[in-house]
Amino acid sequence: MWHMGASPNAPWPPLDAADGPAFVHAYMNPSLASEAVPDAETACALVDRHWTAFSERILRFSDSELEAPLGPVAGPYKDAPLVGLLLHIVDEMIHHGAEFGVLRDLYAHRPLT
Repeated sequence: MWHMGASPNAPWPPLDAADGPAFVHAYMNPSLASEAVPDAETACALVDRHWTAFSERILRFSDSELEAPLGPVAGPYKDAPLVGLLLHIVDEMIHHGAEFGVLRDLYAHRPLT
C-alpha cells in the first residue's frame, strides 16, 4: 500500500506545483522519496488522502498544460504530454489495487490447516 500512497515521492501529490513542468519535476525527483508507513491502516489512510489530493490537483491543469511535453526532466519521455504521465499514475493505481484485491482474496480463502 505504501507504494501507491506515497509513490513515487513525498510530498505526493505535489499540490504546490505551480504548473505542469513543476509537477513533472516533483514526480521525477528521486531525492524526495518518503519513508515507509508502520502498518496497513496507516497505508490505507495515506492512499485515500493522496488519491483525493491527486484527483483534485489534476482538475486544476489547463488544457495547454495537459498537452505540453514533460521536458528534459522526464528523460526518454521528454516529448510525451503531461496527460500521459497522469494516465500512467492512474494505471499504477488500478493495477496495484487489483493486485491487493487478489492478495486479499487469496488470504481469505487459504487453507486453515
